[in-house]
Amino acid sequence: MAIRQLVALLIWIFSTALAIAQAPPPIPSLPDTERRTQYSVSNSTGPLNVGFQIYGDDADPANWIQVYLNGILLAQSGNWTLTSPSGSLGNIARPITDAQITFTAAQTGTVQIVGARRPRRATQFAENRGVTARDLNQAISDAEAQLREQWDLRARTLQAPPGETLSLLPPAANRAGLGACFDTLGNVTTCASVSGSSFAAGTGISFSGTNPTTITNNIQAGQGITFSGTNPITIAAPTLGSSGYTSPGTGAVSQSITARLSHELWAQDFGAVCDGVTNDAAAFQNMLNAAGTLKLEAKFTGNCAISSTLSIANFQGLGLRGSSRGTATLIPITGIDAISVTLSAYIDLSNFSIQYPVGSLCSQVGSTAAIRVTTGSDFVIMDHLLISCPANGIILDTGGFASGGHGITNSIINLGAPPSQLGILVQGAPNGSDDNYISNVLIQNSATGASPGAAAILCKQCPGLRISGLKTNGAWNAGIQLTISNVQDGDFFVNGSSIEGIFGNGINIQRADNVSFFGVIEIVGNELSGAACVNAGTDLVGPWIANLVVNSNICISNVLSNAIAFFIDSSLGVSLVGNSTYSIGGTISNTRIGSQVNFGVVGPNTCMVPTKNANQYTSAVACSANSNTGSNVTLFTPY
Repeated sequence: MAIRQLVALLIWIFSTALAIAQAPPPIPSLPDTERRTQYSVSNSTGPLNVGFQIYGDDADPANWIQVYLNGILLAQSGNWTLTSPSGSLGNIARPITDAQITFTAAQTGTVQIVGARRPRRATQFAENRGVTARDLNQAISDAEAQLREQWDLRARTLQAPPGETLSLLPPAANRAGLGACFDTLGNVTTCASVSGSSFAAGTGISFSGTNPTTITNNIQAGQGITFSGTNPITIAAPTLGSSGYTSPGTGAVSQSITARLSHELWAQDFGAVCDGVTNDAAAFQNMLNAAGTLKLEAKFTGNCAISSTLSIANFQGLGLRGSSRGTATLIPITGIDAISVTLSAYIDLSNFSIQYPVGSLCSQVGSTAAIRVTTGSDFVIMDHLLISCPANGIILDTGGFASGGHGITNSIINLGAPPSQLGILVQGAPNGSDDNYISNVLIQNSATGASPGAAAILCKQCPGLRISGLKTNGAWNAGIQLTISNVQDGDFFVNGSSIEGIFGNGINIQRADNVSFFGVIEIVGNELSGAACVNAGTDLVGPWIANLVVNSNICISNVLSNAIAFFIDSSLGVSLVGNSTYSIGGTISNTRIGSQVNFGVVGPNTCMVPTKNANQYTSAVACSANSNTGSNVTLFTPY
């Protein structure tokens, strides 16, 4: 009996000791902290301690925690493993307090381990028995841990203030690849972008559909679009082809922006500042070179200072145009040509001003010109120009080579006071047919009768020159000086012009050497002035003009005595018909035909000399008769 009792006591003691040795540790309290642990690693695989209690059942750690590397969620499979030094995850008691993660490959950056227990309850407490305190603490702590994880997750989600309810997102198919915006009710909706968006390189905005897309913005200075990333950035837009820019008007066709802008170049494209001070010569020259090569129009606007001559050389088809004479001005320094054209053809200079420094009375000295067209150039057109204060306005000098077709039209040349020389100089080739023309041009200076300018137009070796619509103002020795030299043939025409302010001869015709023959000179329908309105006197060598036609002109003689309105003694034949002479007073001969004139017709021409009384012209006396009429000239009596 005593032996049996002793054996039973030993068994009880052993069992109790064994039970006490295998009992799990008590459930620790749950810290009031975020269930998240963060590390900074460099080329490391770990292990890294989880740092908080894990209550997950089974052995699927992907449903217990989440692992982020540099803010990117890493799937558990193939990237990391969860272990415990205490034993197998499926067998050790919960909670696991010493869990560790280990990466399958070395990582660098910020690692975050976050509690993410999947809610589930795969087992129940046994019915009809008591529940131990440990089991109850484990279940409650597990539930509280999940609630804490949801609390932490809530801080990372989009929320609305109390009392508001957010609507559902659009379906995934409708929102895929789009941005998130808020509609007029404050609910989340899809959109292309929002103000301040930053798109990573390689991504972008895609518009689809058939309706027009309008993008409006309010981007202010200092703001813009920032691209980040390492991939190439491509911003693509459709070219304006068949649905592109179309000029107004019937028959206009669409064209791309590239084609539309390829018609012209601007000085500002080449760095011109055009503030009236900065030297823009290099920018202009680069533009002209490019325009000449590409056969494009060169344009500019603003006040553009230049310190060297702009050269147009060896180009075929080039236009230099300003935005207008009032808004586009070249400002050359004193002593240079502004523009030089040589060995070029089909050149258009138009719609701008050339303004030299004003200086003292706008007086320049020397042989320079605002525009100089020289050897081997043809068809240079100068239109709608305003030239102020040059030494000479425009010089057309072919250097003795036949060329022409040049035109000066619809322009104004202001020369200032002497020593300014010539408004326009035309010097062509002998035996040629240059066929240049000057039309609707005003040439004026600020000279006085005591010191007049040389000539508004000087024509030397200029066969085929046609002048119409010329207007002169100021004071000139000659309105038009025609100086013929070398053996040459051709014609010369002046019509519809008003040549005023002349203190020498209105149109003065002379030869500089023993030139033997010149073609027809026609002076018709002009208002002329001067001591002689037309002077083609003899040099006692013989006639050297084939035919001289001076018809239907008005001559205002500005000398007080012994004036000859029309003096002709160098032409083989002459027509002097329908002219009216008007003298400011004194004796005047209406016409004088020299003895070397062989044939022609003179008259009827009219002449009157008013008598000045109390500052008014009140009466007239007859002019003196024609004199020295050639033997074969038919003379009509003036009336």
